[in-house]
Amino acid sequence: VAPLEPLADTDDDTPEKLSKFRATVNRRLSKNSRVVLKSLCRFLHKVSTFSESNKMTCENIAIVMAPNLISTDESKSDDIIGMMGRGKANVDIVRFLISRSLSVFEHRPAPPAPDHPPALASATSAAPTS
Repeated sequence: VAPLEPLADTDDDTPEKLSKFRATVNRRLSKNSRVVLKSLCRFLHKVSTFSESNKMTCENIAIVMAPNLISTDESKSDDIIGMMGRGKANVDIVRFLISRSLSVFEHRPAPPAPDHPPALASATSAAPTS
């Protein structure tokens, strides 16, 4: 995981960041694995576009999928704090891959995908006043 951790700062959405993600994915994964990851991330991005009804934002999907997509050798570690930090970094990496799937895998701008659940309308704003 060490080569991926510097990429976890997903607030930095620059062309250099996308280039580093592409290079890391290309270097660390076989062609078949890249094809599968690309398809999965595109599908998960599409799922996230319906987050208003399904509550599955890119962040929520990444929380569920990160432990399955990024394997580490943490089972042998007694460093709970270190494991938690790497877990957060892994979620950030997977969230970035999902939300920027077109940019990372196809070099195209990605349509916006919600990273957080949409705000619910206030019940008081819809209530008539008397």
